[in-house]
Formats: sequence, C-alpha cells, structure tokens
Amino acid sequence: MAFPQSDCENTSNQLGHEQENFDDHVVILTKQDYRYNFADMQSMGALFEVVNRLLSGVREGTFGAIPHLGAGIVAGELMSLGCNVQILDISDPRALAVAQAADLVGVSMLEISADHVIEDILPQLDLSKTIVGGIGATVMETELHSVFPDLAIVSGESEGLMRQILTDLHAGQLQGHYRRDKSVDMAEATHEPYLDERFSYRNLSPFRRSFLKVLEVGRGCPYGCNFCITPNLELNNSHKPMDVIKAELAAIKEQAGPKIIFFVDQNLCTYPKAYLHQLFDYINDLGLAWVGEGTVQDILEDEDLVSKMARNCASFLVGLEDISHNIRGSAAKNKLHEGILSKVTKLRKMGLPIVWSMVFGTDEQDLSVFKDTVDFVKEAGITIIPHIETPRRGTVRYRNLNKENRLIECPAGKHDQKYHVTHKPANMTPDELMGGFAWMYQQVFSERAIAQRFWQNLQIGGMKYAAGLSVLELDGWITNVRLHKMYPKLLQDARGIIESNKNRKTSLDY
Repeated sequence: MAFPQSDCENTSNQLGHEQENFDDHVVILTKQDYRYNFADMQSMGALFEVVNRLLSGVREGTFGAIPHLGAGIVAGELMSLGCNVQILDISDPRALAVAQAADLVGVSMLEISADHVIEDILPQLDLSKTIVGGIGATVMETELHSVFPDLAIVSGESEGLMRQILTDLHAGQLQGHYRRDKSVDMAEATHEPYLDERFSYRNLSPFRRSFLKVLEVGRGCPYGCNFCITPNLELNNSHKPMDVIKAELAAIKEQAGPKIIFFVDQNLCTYPKAYLHQLFDYINDLGLAWVGEGTVQDILEDEDLVSKMARNCASFLVGLEDISHNIRGSAAKNKLHEGILSKVTKLRKMGLPIVWSMVFGTDEQDLSVFKDTVDFVKEAGITIIPHIETPRRGTVRYRNLNKENRLIECPAGKHDQKYHVTHKPANMTPDELMGGFAWMYQQVFSERAIAQRFWQNLQIGGMKYAAGLSVLELDGWITNVRLHKMYPKLLQDARGIIESNKNRKTSLDY
C-alpha cells in the first residue's frame, strides 16, 4: 500500500548548490515511546475509544505528536547530499514495504523498541543497505552484532557521517561500525543546515504536521546522575550561538498552524543565565508557547528569569524524584529538597507551570514512600508524573543491578516505566512495588483530586496555567484506570498494607 503523495517528499529538487549528488531514495524508520497503547485500551470502555479517535489522526501523522529530531537531522544531511528522504513510523505496516524498495534504510532504535526491531524489522530488510542508529543501537551495539554480525551501526551522534555511509553503500561495503571522531560542539552550529530551506527537515511531513515544533538549544548535561543515560552518550556540553537559535525560532513562527516549541534539551537550566534571559526574551517577543525540562534549582534565585520563562510556558518538567530525600542524582537535585514545600509555593506563585517527575522503586524506598507521596502532593497541590524506576542499558545503575542479579527479564517493550517492574528493589518485592504504585496513582489521580488541583491552579495562575497542567492530569487519570484494570489483586494487597499504617506519623521534613 502506497503512502499519500504528501508523505513522499522529492527533496533533491530543493538543492541548488554544487556538490556530489547521490540521488538515493532513503527511508528512515523511527518510533516514539508512546505513553500508552491505544489499541490495547479500546476494550477498556467507550471513553477510551473516544480518546483514541480524537488522537489517532495526530498520532498517525506525527509519531505521537512529537517528531523525532534525530531522524530529522539525519534527513537534512541526506537531503543536502541529493537524496530523496522519507521518515516513516516503524510501527506502520505500510512503512516496511516502502523501506524494502529503498536504496538505503536507516532504523532509529530506542531500547524500548529493541525487541521489535531485532525480531520483526531487521529480518525483513536487506542488511547490505540497512544501517541502525539511535540511543538503543549505541548502548546495544554488541548485542545487535551478536544477532546480525554484518549489520552497519552508527554509535553515538550521526552528524557528518552520511557522506561516508553513502559512499560505502555505493561501493557495496557498508562498515559494521560508524562513529564520529569527536562529539558535536553545538557552539559551532551555523545557519546551515538548520535554516537552509533547500534541505530543511522541518519541511518533511512529521515536522510540518505536528503542532509540537522540536528545537535543540544544546546538548549534554553537567550532572552525572547514575540512573541517567546522558553521561554514557559522551555529549559535548555546549549550546548553539544565539543568532542561530533566534533564526530557528523566527522560522518556526512563520510556519502555518498552531505551534508549541518543544525543547528536547536534557537540561535547559544549565545554560548561562545571560543566554537564557536572551532566549526567553525573544520567545516572549514572538509570543511562542513552549515546553521543556531542567533542574529548576539552578535558576531558582533568578526570579526575573523564572518570570520570563513562566510567561509563555505550557509546562516544565522538573525531576524531584523522591520526596524522602533519597536521591542518587546531582547535588542540585539534592539541594532542591531543602525547604521543598516553600520552593514549590514560590514557583507556583511566579506562574511557572511545573510538572514534577517522581521515581518509585529505588533501593532507599520502602512501602511508606507511596503514602508519603500522596500526603505531599495533597499538601503542596502539585502535578506529578510518577515513574517506576526502570534501569536503562548503559547506565551505572543498570550495570550494578546486573552484577547483583537483580534485573527481571522481560521484553524491551515492557520497559515502559508505568505498567511493569523490571528489577528487584531492595526494600520491597516487585509485586509490592507494582501494587503500591497503583495505589498511589489511585489516590493522586482520582477525579476528585484532579478537580481540586485544577481549581487551585485556576486560582493561582488563571486558565492558561491550569489548562497546561490539565493535559498531564488527564494522562495520569488514564494511567490510573489502566493500572486498576491490570493489577486488581496487587492493588488490593497494597491497599491493605498501606492503609493499615495511615495514621503513622510521617518523618518527612518539608
């Protein structure tokens, strides 16, 4: 089955510069990590069918509404070399047929999609014209080569490698390993290729259709949290020149349709304060809404900067991780916990719509963490995104658990941080973790609790502030319903243990 013509860009005609023209048809297969599987949810009630129908059009055209920036950067480089490029969703049955007919196939692999790629996708492709990259390929290169010894793999960042890959392809000898000699220095970024309309990835269908406009200010993070994959990617902690970022923002502003800037940076708050002031002054001048993430402790004392960020922010993700102060992360995250309740209150009054990330299943936690979290959320009135700790390949945490034989074997697709436990915690069983997690979700994301937070947010920041956070509240409500249906027995067991200790005095010092 062919894709609509609008999905098949003929990009070689955009080129008007003198350089080698490979003129290959390249298909890039990529997949986003969907928060929930809508197909599975259709049997869960009429409301989920409505949600599915409302979102399916967006999801089909934009890979879950968030285009894959890495695939876009690769596509831009290939287009600059004369190739016709398509970015297709690896989960779409039509995509494989298109890829099989292409001159070159690039597969962007996340760890969560590793089983699907290894078992279902790669066996159906001609590996002599296939190359695999992405975070999953980088941390699983040895495993991939054990199954496919002749597979070409890009490890790490891919910029600057496409000419060599195409040259090798035409010589009939793709190499097994490609890697840059040094990490990309974003300070050296120029207007080309980011702003050259002749081969801009922003003209490709996934980027053109999505109202979320992905943007990368820089790369890397100075904090070496042992549960984070970023330190293992050996990225250069650097950021683009301000004139390049401004030009990118101005180009996005000119695109038709609704738009929200989606910063993909690992930690926005670590860039120089003067740089951030310029960035958000310009965003506010353009009137562009945005979302991103960062360690808010790094900017907490700069109230002017926080106010500028709050003006057009739709939501800002901050890692609080564990309210019991049991953090294996950065010094800045540890400092954030000092007087956290007063800091939360201050940030809410300043209008920055923060969504707090919380992690459950660390070795320092026991079952009491679930009630402590419910109590804190109720007192602080915050919106949270809870996760089950899911050790990622390549991290210090993963290696340590593997040595201790505490990893639980399960398909990569179940490393979803919501519905499955993938390791054995130190102070509770996997079943207790799953049941306690479901109980906490039931308390935090009940209809009554969500309505109370919405009313509080409406009074504090108005409709824009409340509406931005409500999107994440809906996500939590849906997850709550699904957990209840998946684990009724574990939920019942956890409720009996946790609620029997409801009257105990908490040891938390907010």
